[in-house]
Amino acid sequence: MIRWTLSNAAGVISVSNSLGKAIADLGFPEDRVRIIGNGIDPARFSPVDPFQARTRLNLPQTGPIVVSVGALIPRKGFHFLIPALAQIAPRFPGLRLYVLGEGEYRAKLEALARKLGIQDRVFLPGNIPNEELRFWYSASTVSCLVSSREGWPNVLQESLACGTPVVATNLWGAPEVIVSPDLGLLVEQNVEAIASALDVALSKSWDRAAIARHAGERTWEVVAKELNDYLSTIISNWHGGLTAAS
Repeated sequence: MIRWTLSNAAGVISVSNSLGKAIADLGFPEDRVRIIGNGIDPARFSPVDPFQARTRLNLPQTGPIVVSVGALIPRKGFHFLIPALAQIAPRFPGLRLYVLGEGEYRAKLEALARKLGIQDRVFLPGNIPNEELRFWYSASTVSCLVSSREGWPNVLQESLACGTPVVATNLWGAPEVIVSPDLGLLVEQNVEAIASALDVALSKSWDRAAIARHAGERTWEVVAKELNDYLSTIISNWHGGLTAAS
């Protein structure tokens, strides 16, 4: 069905270059694929004072916090993240990990934390309303996404818009969001690489205001304009082709 749809499409929009290449590999001309990444809502994702954010969420005011947002499923890679946290925990007193999401992997992740002896550092609060996520990002020292695949990971963009640096697996659309080491660190999906990156990220002094400014520039209004321009071009070319044919 995907191949049929592509063969009958006047144009294709992809949210990332990696997905665009996958579309081209199915036979659609690569030069007719337009890459339009997702945006953020600055009214919903913007920095909150960390002290106020932690107070609102009833989190400790001291100690580093890592937040990771995603469904509790194998693809999200939490079974790599939790052991990575265990490796660096002795270096960071009070370090806590909050995994925001729900899913079939909950019991296994809880068991993994207990096995590693860090059940007092790993918390699974469940699903969090989208409008509440900015408080979690703002309260956190680092945001982490270690999935095996993502098209355009919105959670990275949203974290950055709140001024929170990220650690993410260097796969699919993540490198197109983390375009500078001033925004975060890209790693391989294995425990040692994730642990090393978290160690660096938690020890580094980040310019959170600059991070927020960068991410805040790509609003949904910017995305809508890019989409409108592309659709206008497609429609113009289509009508032109009909005129020429007639």
